[in-house]
Amino acid sequence: MCIRDRIYREKNFIRTDLIGRLCDKFYRKNERGFVKAKYIEVPVFDPNSFKLLWKPVDLIYRHPIDEPLLKIKLRTGREVRVTNDHSIFTIEEGRILAKKASELKKGDFIIIPSRIPLGSKTIKEIDVWKGLKDRHPEICLRGSFILSHTSKFPRKIRVNKELLRFLGYYIADGSLNEGKDYWKIKFDINEKDIETIEDIKGIVRKLFGLEVKEYSKQNARAKVLEINSKLLLLFLKDIIRVGRSAKEKKIPDIVFNVPKNLQLEFLKAYIKGDYGVTVSKILKSDIQYLLLFHGIISSFSERRVKKKLKFPNHVSDVDSVVYELKSPKSHKILKSCIRPSRIHNFPPIKCFTSEKIRMLEKSGYKRITPSTFKYIFSPYN
Repeated sequence: MCIRDRIYREKNFIRTDLIGRLCDKFYRKNERGFVKAKYIEVPVFDPNSFKLLWKPVDLIYRHPIDEPLLKIKLRTGREVRVTNDHSIFTIEEGRILAKKASELKKGDFIIIPSRIPLGSKTIKEIDVWKGLKDRHPEICLRGSFILSHTSKFPRKIRVNKELLRFLGYYIADGSLNEGKDYWKIKFDINEKDIETIEDIKGIVRKLFGLEVKEYSKQNARAKVLEINSKLLLLFLKDIIRVGRSAKEKKIPDIVFNVPKNLQLEFLKAYIKGDYGVTVSKILKSDIQYLLLFHGIISSFSERRVKKKLKFPNHVSDVDSVVYELKSPKSHKILKSCIRPSRIHNFPPIKCFTSEKIRMLEKSGYKRITPSTFKYIFSPYN
């Protein structure tokens, strides 16, 4: 059983979460054994068509284990922890085989998807009142606006390119700041990036009817954009579920349930802010999933950063793993030049014998176009 991140569909709504958290929905505390799954689908590899298909989950099985979990790490940067007997698709002598995880060796090739099919359900509008009324009895509805003691907020928010860009900017540079008597959403933006600063201001004014306070960040070449709104903070925290800090960031589920052109609006805004660099392992995985909806196999590098950061009143020691998007290149995403990965599923699977796979590995090729395939496998080479 996989216990790390997983993409799934619940009542036709695509989500990402830890698999353990998903399974816990179907069990009482300390309960074990088989239970029937309801309304859950997962992408499944069909070895006959070589396609990934959404298939319903019939049963879920939770049980204790008395052995260490195995971590499988790919060159793309994706990794997963599984039990010893978890089945993994691999390729041997031109055939796709299912192997136990415990039988894999370093350097073995694993079948990964080149694309995840989009769901049929797309979100066009968010009813903010419906999402907040039961959790926050202090708010009330008046006409088409929600009221709190400090501000008002639209009852419904349209899901459009402006909202997706706003979410992309937030995942890159935003944070939620909440206390007993204050609710603030902040963005730290490079002071030279006037286009992004003005875009955020315009979006906040157009979608939420709010104004943005702007000031320079002390001892840094950055502008701070600050929005004081309890209802906007609750919208982002409780409905969109964006995460508060850098390590908690993930792609909101709504992004997986909009058309591709809106997903690209999110991606471009995110890349413009962080250029594909994050300290969130979950966000790294989410980005790889999102790019797979566009037929793009992405890869991340990983490095540990240790340094001291000087602040006006103190010095902080930073010791964190940093993930950086290496493929596709950030500038291609910003220019909307990304294209589906041209990989080796064009030639027949039977061509991939152990000898020829090693030839590909030594050549440095990771994704093989038809023309490259012809060159490498030509009898004259």
